[in-house]
Amino acid sequence: MPPIPILAVALPVAFISSILEDQQQFIDTDANWVDEEERNNNNALLSSAPADRASIISCLQRIDSQILAFKTEVLEKINSNQDSFSTLYQNSGELRERINNLFTEFENVSKEVNDPEKGVKSKLLLSLQENHDVKQDAQNSGAVTEMLNYLSEVQLCIKRFGEYLADARIEEAAGIVRGMDSLLEISPIISDKRIYIFEKLKLKLASMKDMLDQTLDDLLTRAIVFERIDGDIESGSILTVATFITGPDSATHLSSIFVSLTEVNLVDMQLSRLKKNVMKYLIVPLLKHRQSWHASIKIEDDITSKLIVGSKNDNYNESVDPLFASLTAIFHFIYNRILGGPNPSLFSGPLNPSPLTTQYVSKFGNFISRDLRELVIKEYLSHMIPIETSELTSFEKIAQSARLFEAEMRRLEFMLESQSSEEEEEEHTLGAYVAKVDIHFTIRKRDRLLELGRKVMTDEVFESVVIAEDVERGKENLENSIKEETKVTEENAEKEKENKSENNEGWDFGWEEDWGENRWNNQGDKDKKNVTITNKETIQNINSEISILEPERYEITAKSKALIELTIDILNEARKLNVQSGIRLYNATLDLFDLYRAIMPVYHSNKFTDIPALAMMFYNDCMWLASELLKIQKQYSSPQPTSSNDVTNLGNDIEEDGWGFDTENMEEVNNVIGDQWSGQNVYYEDMANQLRELGQRWFDIQIETQKSVLKEFLDEMEGLHLMAREERFDVCHRVIKQIVHTLTQLNKVLKAVLSPALRYTALGLLVDSVIKRMIDDVEDLYDISAEESQQLNLICGMLFELGGLFPKIGPHKINMHVKNWEKYRHLTDILNFSLAEIMTRFRNKELTEFKTTELENLICALFADTSLRARNLQEIQEGHPL
Repeated sequence: MPPIPILAVALPVAFISSILEDQQQFIDTDANWVDEEERNNNNALLSSAPADRASIISCLQRIDSQILAFKTEVLEKINSNQDSFSTLYQNSGELRERINNLFTEFENVSKEVNDPEKGVKSKLLLSLQENHDVKQDAQNSGAVTEMLNYLSEVQLCIKRFGEYLADARIEEAAGIVRGMDSLLEISPIISDKRIYIFEKLKLKLASMKDMLDQTLDDLLTRAIVFERIDGDIESGSILTVATFITGPDSATHLSSIFVSLTEVNLVDMQLSRLKKNVMKYLIVPLLKHRQSWHASIKIEDDITSKLIVGSKNDNYNESVDPLFASLTAIFHFIYNRILGGPNPSLFSGPLNPSPLTTQYVSKFGNFISRDLRELVIKEYLSHMIPIETSELTSFEKIAQSARLFEAEMRRLEFMLESQSSEEEEEEHTLGAYVAKVDIHFTIRKRDRLLELGRKVMTDEVFESVVIAEDVERGKENLENSIKEETKVTEENAEKEKENKSENNEGWDFGWEEDWGENRWNNQGDKDKKNVTITNKETIQNINSEISILEPERYEITAKSKALIELTIDILNEARKLNVQSGIRLYNATLDLFDLYRAIMPVYHSNKFTDIPALAMMFYNDCMWLASELLKIQKQYSSPQPTSSNDVTNLGNDIEEDGWGFDTENMEEVNNVIGDQWSGQNVYYEDMANQLRELGQRWFDIQIETQKSVLKEFLDEMEGLHLMAREERFDVCHRVIKQIVHTLTQLNKVLKAVLSPALRYTALGLLVDSVIKRMIDDVEDLYDISAEESQQLNLICGMLFELGGLFPKIGPHKINMHVKNWEKYRHLTDILNFSLAEIMTRFRNKELTEFKTTELENLICALFADTSLRARNLQEIQEGHPL
């Protein structure tokens, strides 16, 4: 059987594989290259299934390589046996002929295979290309067919969508839209206009969604209607729900609307919108008018029902909390009439709604739960938190209603069940809020306290309250002071006697002249007598001084008294609460006085700066508050009082009304709040110190302000030089007179505000600032004439009038508060003394207030340079006598 000719068809796979597996044909010199059996095998292989393009090309490459290998093998054999081959080739004609025939045949075969026009190889490649083109055309035809089928299906969907929508078959229409979504995800369009076609289809789908969305929205708007009663929000609201929405030719069930919304993923948007309307039309107005409104359900027929939120009717049940009863009615209505759940009022246990209803309820609950909780707390529960402990038991009814409402919301599945019993009172639940009533009570009490405190602090009226301390204490202090003075007087008398004895040495008269036997003893008796007389006179003055002793009285503002009363009321409330709540209320009192320290110096800064009496009264307030807080600390750190009498003694002039410890209904209160706080944590020492520091700071500010005023007066004198001139004397005279008048008037102002001790302290600081300046101005003079000395003495002496502002004896004498008073008094004496008198006082240790350099400068300014002055200066330079 001859070989099958190679035409423009696909070569068989088996034939190609045999060539690739290197199955060589045995060359038979007697049988025209290939034996018959091998030819038959090859023909059989050619009859097998066609090979692919890659296999054919690989086969051609194999043929080329075999031809090349054959040529190479022949040449190698000829080269290796060149001599023998050449001899045989020349001598044997048969061999030469056979070799020539072999090469000729080989060339012919090679030409048949590789000829570019008629060769097998070129024909085979051409056949492969034609085969590829045929396959590509077939594939393109299949793709076009598939695309046409796809577009036909899309067109059918669009047509059906229009029909379903026209027939109000909204569930089927929604299914079509969902199917279109799926079709666009697997689009088989592969043409060069694929993007254009796909965009057109997407636009069509978007248009279909819009049409469906609008239709569903219109249906839902007709099915669920929110409206005002009489068009006025203040009159109430009505929610009307229709379970069937009828059209010209069809009717749509409310549940179908929600199913369709779910199909096209629009249910979340509509439930969110429903939540906003429920809050706007129902819940917010209900909370705003919670005292007079309630929610009621009215079923008109099988299709239509109404939820009315408005004024209560006469038959309204007040046995339950009105607000939570209304909220329960609202959510029952939404659950049953809108979301398609069973009527909750007909079942006491689980409701077992459909899966879709469960899905809707869960989503709606997620949307509304947090806002509902925050609104109920803000607009209702926070206002119902009691301010007094006596109201805590009544709040339990509201707390129980809140817990029952929350349990019902969980049963309806608007809220999720708690995961474990320990977490039942979750942080974000109404139950958790009402469970922490003690915390909210203390927070509200604190806010109320700070609100009242701020109102007191910012009041522009400074009404004064007189605080009078025990006069007997003042008498005792005065007696002790006078006794101390008497003791000092006796000691000074003894020292003076010793000094006289020492100074007699070297005098110009004899010891025994006119000096009898008992003269010394008589003189001693006389000295003792003088001291005794002095003491008797001093003691006699005690009673007269006590009789005119100024009472220890001062003024505070009514603000301070009000703050202490608030503090005591709060602490009395705290002792009725549990430990944590009691400590919170105690901390609220600390916040109150922190607020006081922050507001008072800032809010009333201008008044305190411009009005000395108010500044000093603020000082009194701070000191009095500090004192009262320490009294409160002491009282509340002691065992708990059993009656109001144990606490009424705190503070001065505090009414007993606000101090009582109310034990009524304490057992019921303890059931709500737990174990009571005993008050042992009360600690006000730090706050008292801070208040004292604040008061002292403003006292110092006012003193410095008044010092600045006095300094401005003194600056007008421009020193004390040239006092012999009349115009200079007049200026200084006017200034000193103005200073005396200013301090006298200030004393009158402070007398009504400060206690005597503090008033004398304040005056002493001011007088001393003037005295110190006058001393410095005198000491600055380097040359003082006799006339100027007299004028200076007159000017300086005018300030002695200020001594009348202080008592003559006792702890508040002027020299007890004016540090430089004695020095100033001696300075005025020096201006009139002779040098001898000055030296006498120096030797008698009466000028110890002066530094030796000060005395030297004064003597140099007052007296001419003489040998006597030089000797005295020499003596002074050696220092004060011991």
